[in-house]
Amino acid sequence: MDFDQLIRGFLALLFVLGLIGGLTVIARKFGFTVRPSKINTTKNNNLSIKEVMNIDAKRKLVLVKNKEIEHLLLIGEKDLVIHSGNNSSEKII
Repeated sequence: MDFDQLIRGFLALLFVLGLIGGLTVIARKFGFTVRPSKINTTKNNNLSIKEVMNIDAKRKLVLVKNKEIEHLLLIGEKDLVIHSGNNSSEKII
């Protein structure tokens, strides 16, 4: 491999990384990403999202707390309440 090809490959890599970084900045500016700071977890509110887990491209598990009761929700094509209870240490089977 010539030195010229090595420099070209390195510059192409820098260009692609710059494009990815630029698209990330644009996506954040226009709100295409979810920032953890936007999730409301203050103690003054009764409703809060405690945790979110992606299952696949279409489904998510969401743990929501309403006052002292926690609800485990499956969000996707059909929304389901998987578990609802006031004790967060209960085992879900």
